[in-house]
Amino acid sequence: MKSTVTSHLPDIDFLLFQVDKWLFGVDVEQVSQIIRGADSSKSTIDFEGEELPVSPFLAKYKLEGGANSSSTENILVVGAKGRYSALAVDMIDNVLAISPRTHLAPLPPLIQVKKELPCLWGVAKREDDLILLVNLDQYEG
Repeated sequence: MKSTVTSHLPDIDFLLFQVDKWLFGVDVEQVSQIIRGADSSKSTIDFEGEELPVSPFLAKYKLEGGANSSSTENILVVGAKGRYSALAVDMIDNVLAISPRTHLAPLPPLIQVKKELPCLWGVAKREDDLILLVNLDQYEG
């Protein structure tokens, strides 16, 4: 018999984005602004009167293909722990509603990518794609 608590959990909306071959999802509530096609020669953006440095999402991590490779950037302005960051990503996909009861799974504790990127908390599946789910409160870019 299904638990009443889990059977009434609402879907969670995730914004999907890609860096190289990796597809990520972040809770839309953690994203403050999306900037598509920004000039990659600029190292800062103006957000609500504050200059934010733009940093590639996977720059400090050792994931294969973790560098942003395009001449134009897509930027996610995110708020985590009361501060804002601007993260450069290769492609911004769409928002996907994911059911926590049927489509989410925690990462196995020993998975290599978890060791390299500790802000990952789970995976979801969309057709043939695996989506790595990110908690930006734990992201250290």
